[in-house]
Formats: sequence, C-alpha cells, structure tokens
Amino acid sequence: MRVLVFAGTTEGRKITEFLARNKIAVTACVATEYGRMVMPFNEGVEIRTGRLSQEQMEEMLKDYSFVVDATHPYAEAVTKNIKAACLNSGMEYIRLLRPSVNTGNVVTVEDTKAAAEFLNTVEGNVLLTTGSKELDAFTAVGDFQKRLYARVLPTPEVVDKCVKLGYKGKNLICMQGPFSHDLNLAMLKQIDARFMVTKDTGTAGGYEEKISAARSAGVTVVLIERPSGPQGLTLEQLKPYLAQKTGIKLYE
Repeated sequence: MRVLVFAGTTEGRKITEFLARNKIAVTACVATEYGRMVMPFNEGVEIRTGRLSQEQMEEMLKDYSFVVDATHPYAEAVTKNIKAACLNSGMEYIRLLRPSVNTGNVVTVEDTKAAAEFLNTVEGNVLLTTGSKELDAFTAVGDFQKRLYARVLPTPEVVDKCVKLGYKGKNLICMQGPFSHDLNLAMLKQIDARFMVTKDTGTAGGYEEKISAARSAGVTVVLIERPSGPQGLTLEQLKPYLAQKTGIKLYE
C-alpha cells in the first residue's frame, strides 16, 4: 500500500503524518523548498520537491494505490492537472478540502486582477497577504511602490522576485506565518492601512485572525474568491475513508 499526497499545505502535512504513523508508505509532493521544510521527516515518508506536469504526474501514479490532492485551495492549475492525471490513469481522485470560513461583510472580487482594479478606485495604504505568486498583478495599482505593503515568505527567491517587481524597503514584509490576531493588528496599524487584500485560506491559513484584526483596526477587507473546484473530503472525513479503502485499522 502506497499513497501519493500532493501537499504543500497544513492539511497535506497532517495527512502525511497520519499515514506515516499508521505504517503506510507515503510520498509527499511539494512544489518548493519551503514546502519541503514544513513537511514531516518521518520514517516511511518520501518527499519529492519540484513542480510536475500532468504527464509527469501520470507516470508517477503507476507506483501508487491512492492519490490525495491536498494542494492549496487557490492552486487551481495544479488541481486541474492532478485530476486529469488520475482520470487518464484510471485512479480515483481524492480531494482533501480546506473548509471555507464565513466572515461576513467584505469586498469580494473574482481574482487578483480585479483586486488591483478595485484598489485603483480607492485611496490609502494596503496590506497584501496573498503571497508572492501573483504580486505582479498589483503593479497595475497606481503608486503601488508607496501604497502597497506585501507580506511574503522570507526566502531569497521570493525576496528577489519582489524587489525586481518594485516591492522593497519598508513596503516588503518578509515573515513566516501563521500570524496571530495581535500581530496582524500591529502590522495594519504600523503601515496605517485602510485596506487588506486576502484569500479565504480557511482556519489553517490564518484567515480568521486576519479578518478579526482588520475589523479591530477599521480596515476594509478585499477578498479574492476561491476558484470553483471539485468536491472532496475534509481532513477528519478523509481519515476514516482511507481506513475503509485500505482495509487497515488506522489510529489517530
């Protein structure tokens, strides 16, 4: 019995640890070295780093019994490739979902481009908490080098990318989360923010702490919607499902 987990998230780490504790061989695929850093180094866990094409995924699937897609809720392209690879290989596609969080009144936009367009209609400083992947879209915001404060991971590759785009000095905040309510609040106050751009990353992604801090600071939240994706199982639903599929009594 071998399980392939496309990870890089808190849920991916947890399901990998769960399988390893139950003596099930598991390979965790992560896209970056940072993703590798946060994965468990348990016996029976193989970690593969690097982005994979659909064809490469299909080749890998030949060696596994099950596939779990535990990628980020906003990693739409990756999920599409994993699902297509499973379909072409005749393997069941299992999506590990991160539950959405209902946080009430926010400004909702379709994507990063729409978020940038909205920011061009308002004034004031902005805390960007969407990561580095799509920061180029926000360079379309007028005076972005002064108005926008990007919070990103503190890795050399990320910092280099941000600086090349024009985010630097006090407008580049390099920190590793998760972030508490108090720390989010302090950042919003420090930069005198009027807006915060975020994604619904769920409880595991610190979304609730960001929303509560924004409310305390009187900051307007600009929420980039989750892409519509396949149905799936939460972490707690997936554990007994895997027990049923493997025929093994799994322990917490």
